Amino acid sequence: MSGSLFGQRGFMDKTTALILVLVVLVCGALYVYLTMEFGEESGPPNPAIHPLRFESLADNEAFERWEGVLACGPSGQWQPFERAREVYVGHDLIGVERRESDRLLSIISETGGIPAKLDFVFEYWRGAVRNGHVVLEGWYTEGSNDVKVISMEGELGDGRLSLEGRRGPRTCTFVAER
Repeated sequence: MSGSLFGQRGFMDKTTALILVLVVLVCGALYVYLTMEFGEESGPPNPAIHPLRFESLADNEAFERWEGVLACGPSGQWQPFERAREVYVGHDLIGVERRESDRLLSIISETGGIPAKLDFVFEYWRGAVRNGHVVLEGWYTEGSNDVKVISMEGELGDGRLSLEGRRGPRTCTFVAER
């Protein structure tokens, strides 16, 4: 009985059971790795292969400036907030550029990427517009040097932009009108 795992008749020996447990653990870890979404934890994207345009929209006459409100829910000990944001709206692209986003663009052009930490405050959003549907992502620093991810979706039409999603750890909405 010393070599059997399940009684006298034996179902499997200890070595076989150990190998089976290891195979299950390795397969489970591989499944988790292959199915996990690579979002904020994997770091910012490489602009060289990323489909968004990494350039300032501030002086581009193809974009209108709309006023909007970003409203975000609580996060841990932090209270919800609302903040005004100016958004650049074009035919197939929208964007927000705030504070020192020009420094971010300079770093992207020099290094080809977005560092995980930056020692200045910025907010930079880009959203692709297809048939009125907007898929937006962006990055910002606030409260720490960690670069945090913004990810929202919504609709653009009839002079109104409406988005919802995440800004770092918070659930947020953004509404702007022409």
